[in-house]
Amino acid sequence: MEEVLELLKICGLYIPNISEYMLSRGETSVARIDGKIVGTRSFRFTSGEYCHVYGLCVHPEYRRRGIGERLCRDAERKMWKRGAKGYVGEANNEHIAQYYVRALGVRICRLSFRGWREGAVPYRKDFKQGGLGDHLLLGVRRLLISFMRMRLIGRAVEFAARRIEKL
Repeated sequence: MEEVLELLKICGLYIPNISEYMLSRGETSVARIDGKIVGTRSFRFTSGEYCHVYGLCVHPEYRRRGIGERLCRDAERKMWKRGAKGYVGEANNEHIAQYYVRALGVRICRLSFRGWREGAVPYRKDFKQGGLGDHLLLGVRRLLISFMRMRLIGRAVEFAARRIEKL
C-alpha cells in the first residue's frame, strides 16, 4: 500500500487521510514493470449495485503505453464478474473525461452530484449483464451470418439474422 500511496503522490492525486481510507475500503489493481508499481486503479462497491472507481494513475515516465486503459479494463472485468451493473467516477477535468468517453465508452453526467470535487467531471458506465438467452441469441445470429456468407441459405435466414440483431 505504501508504494501505491507514493505513486498517488507522484501523480498529484494523493489526499491526506482520504487516500488511505479509500484504498483500505476498496480493491486496487496495480501494473508493475520490472517489479516497480507504475500504475493503479481502484474501485469499491457502493450502497447499490454500482461501483465507484477512483485512483487511476500512471507514473509520468510510463504514460502513453496503454497501461491506464488496461488497468481500467481489468477493473471493469472484475466489477462485471462480481455482478455490478456499472460504475461511476470522476475525471479531474474535461480533457480526461473526453478520453474516457473515447477509450472506455463512459457517459459524462452533466448533473451535479453532491460530493464531487470542484472542477471534476462525473461519468458513468452501465454494463450489459446478458443472461443465457442473450448468449444463445448471439450464437444463433453468428451462425446464421456465417451461413449467409457461405451462401448456403436464402432470404428467410437473412431476415431472421437481421431481426435478432435488432433485439
